[in-house]
Amino acid sequence: MDYNQEIRKWLADNPISEEVELDVHAVPESIFDLTDASDRIKLLNRQIKALPLQQQKLLHYLSRNVDQALIIESMEYASPELFWLDRALLIKEVDPTARQNDVLRVFAVNEQLLDEIYAVSDIMDLEAEKSKNRKSLKYSLIAAPFFLALVFMFIYPLLVKPNPVALYDEYKNAYQPILSSIDTTSYVGGSYFEALLLMKEGNFSESATLFREIIPVDSTYRASSRWFLALISLRNGDQQSCKEQLKAIQSEDPAFYKKVAEKLDRNRLIRSK
Repeated sequence: MDYNQEIRKWLADNPISEEVELDVHAVPESIFDLTDASDRIKLLNRQIKALPLQQQKLLHYLSRNVDQALIIESMEYASPELFWLDRALLIKEVDPTARQNDVLRVFAVNEQLLDEIYAVSDIMDLEAEKSKNRKSLKYSLIAAPFFLALVFMFIYPLLVKPNPVALYDEYKNAYQPILSSIDTTSYVGGSYFEALLLMKEGNFSESATLFREIIPVDSTYRASSRWFLALISLRNGDQQSCKEQLKAIQSEDPAFYKKVAEKLDRNRLIRSK
């Protein structure tokens, strides 16, 4: 189903801020209701959206069986007792164990919609930029040739420069680890799992911090942690950090580099100085 028009209407009133990352819990019910999800799933989504944001995030983690210690740390609970209290209150509203598959389905649909919202937002930004450039060009044609030359020098590079967010969206699915195969009982495995969830939710800063902590202590997740750091750097427009991670992958794990990272390294944005 095409959600573009509904997403465009919502973004017109709620533009995505560069300073604040939109997360899965912010997807509007009106957009969710346009999906082909069952009525039961749509009703459950409305129940979840009625919960306080803190409980929505807690339900998100519990439905994925995230280690309790990681939940307490990532959600900054002052004590384990507060976590247990929130969990008890949450189960009264929506039991994540009794209907785990339904809860997972709700968040899966919201995550898909979140990706589409970002994609539509990028398209709208590009359209606005092109519209602005067309107006600038129109007025510049009326001006003197010298002014036209200056406009061409400064505007043309903006038109041909790749969009970092669009590139991130293009390459983010090049490698996706199987979450069920991650040993979350180990500290490093749990941290890696948590970093992946944070990245999926759009919490790129916190996710990058966890990936950096994993690299020096565990070779199992080192190459993929560097890959995700490269993607995060790419999305943030930090070409230098992205290049450094790709070079490190090439040196430490040539097979992983050949399979995944080389695709990004060939991109002209990454190869440019």
